[in-house]
Amino acid sequence: MCGTQGFEPGTQILTQIGWRHVETLEPGAQIYTYLHGLQPIRHVIREDIWLDPGHCPQSVLPLSVPKNALGNLDPFLLFPDNAALLLLPPGDGDVEHIALIQAADLNQFNGITSVQPLQTSRVHKIQFEREEIIGVANGALISCPPEFVRMERFISQPEPTVMPHDVWRLDHEQADAFLAAIELCASQYPTREHTPGASRQEA
Repeated sequence: MCGTQGFEPGTQILTQIGWRHVETLEPGAQIYTYLHGLQPIRHVIREDIWLDPGHCPQSVLPLSVPKNALGNLDPFLLFPDNAALLLLPPGDGDVEHIALIQAADLNQFNGITSVQPLQTSRVHKIQFEREEIIGVANGALISCPPEFVRMERFISQPEPTVMPHDVWRLDHEQADAFLAAIELCASQYPTREHTPGASRQEA
């Protein structure tokens, strides 16, 4: 298995009692979420991945996220089925824009690069009642898709995930434009303290 969502062992997650490694979390743990404050984990799924190291297709490679690339103080691995929340600072007289961008669209942004796994590992999938955005790696904000549903239920009763109106979910072309705007903003205001990841915690 190559393409998936979740987090590698050692990835820090922001919980009610502080930052904790993802492999220590169990159902019921209270996690800070960007949109809905503290929320309990409903399920934790742990699976072995990269059983044939070095042979993952390019389209499903994980991404290596260096320090500060997404507001994170720690480097971490971003899986292809996750998305990151980024903020475009307001210009003169404008408002800030917040968007969810799929991992694949972040390749080559702020030093983020796809990597070919060279050994097997284990992925830890955190699932809530609905899609949530959580604090990861001391500063990044990453989506956790909702729990999996049986295919026949999905076909008969499609339930697309809808984010609140102030968070935009971007397609590939929109993501390219959004990331270009962030880079332009950073070049125009080099002294402005700029963090790509938005930050909000609600108790």
